[in-house]
Amino acid sequence: MIYDEYGWSGGIDMGHESVLLLKVSGFSVQLFLNPTEMDDKIDTAEKKVLVDIVKLAQRKGMKGTMGDWKEFLNSHDKKFGAGMSDPSKRSHEDLAAFLKTFSKDDDLKFFGNIMRHHSNQYTLERLKDRSHDSPEQMLAAQRLVQVTLQHPRYPRDYSLPSIDEDKMPSKKWL
Repeated sequence: MIYDEYGWSGGIDMGHESVLLLKVSGFSVQLFLNPTEMDDKIDTAEKKVLVDIVKLAQRKGMKGTMGDWKEFLNSHDKKFGAGMSDPSKRSHEDLAAFLKTFSKDDDLKFFGNIMRHHSNQYTLERLKDRSHDSPEQMLAAQRLVQVTLQHPRYPRDYSLPSIDEDKMPSKKWL
């Protein structure tokens, strides 16, 4: 593999017709999305995810090619401008248009991390919901535990001997 002076190498994903950039730092390899891939993710993200990204970008003082959030609103929305700057009150299209003005690798990585966090949270919530949805599954699991504990070989195979203070454990248990 060939690296340029900045430590970048390129790889082509022919299935998606996009270029993935790899930056090698020490032993780890970090994947950065190119702007086109991030644009696709932004277009398909839920509004609450975009609102969160814009709010965090505001807190960090991040600026895209059209400036920060308020500067973007002044140039993008002639009707309201920055007068209505709360991201949660803006449309999905406005939020997406602002986020698409970013192209720096660090910015894209930051956005990707926030999207991954939201995805992980969503998955965790779904798993929690599934565990509470089915009492039949919980009863089946409890029955399995009871049957296992009542099996005649369970105490012999899985119980550890008690250790009295005046007895030393045998070599068998060490």
